[in-house]
Amino acid sequence: MAWPYNTETWRKMREEKLAADPVCQICGDYQKLQVHHANPLTPEQRKNQDKKAAFPPLALLTTLCNSCHSILTTTGHSTEAQLKAQWDALTDEDFTDYDKDTEATFADEPIAGAFGRAGWR
Repeated sequence: MAWPYNTETWRKMREEKLAADPVCQICGDYQKLQVHHANPLTPEQRKNQDKKAAFPPLALLTTLCNSCHSILTTTGHSTEAQLKAQWDALTDEDFTDYDKDTEATFADEPIAGAFGRAGWR
């Protein structure tokens, strides 16, 4: 793990942020949480070990689950608000359609593991 994430200062800040906001601020998940810099560090800030940028006030950090953090950092979403707006726009029908499509796709496939077909849902 690279600087600043390997420092005691970061570990303490991360613990404080997770205690203050113990769920993903986008989807509400509470597992596999990460702390995201609202203003990502630039390569120059990392190289120079810019402590002001690396250790901002807690208000400039956001709690995100692993999935939302990955989406936010690897897509065109530039802010948590944009990603949250997209998530909030999803409806129950979006998930129902996904479940039906997924179930139909795998209906004729054997399901590995102890759950069998009863464990699909």
